[in-house]
Amino acid sequence: MSKTVLIAVIWSVALLFSAGLRWWGHLSPQPPEPSWPVVLMIVLLPSLLMGVWIVTPMFSAMAGGGRESGDCDQETH
Repeated sequence: MSKTVLIAVIWSVALLFSAGLRWWGHLSPQPPEPSWPVVLMIVLLPSLLMGVWIVTPMFSAMAGGGRESGDCDQETH
């Protein structure tokens, strides 16, 4: 899939999501009252997932699963 199509799909989904939230807000103008577990999940889950995404390759590289090859023949010539 080309980058232009991918960007168009992502923006279209974001626009539809935004329009859906606007429509839902129009139907129920009262502010939602979520429970504390929902609030904590919304606040903490993205940062935890981002932390795992960042730290996982570092542990993989430390365990020997890095990108460098074990063959050094070409590097010495």
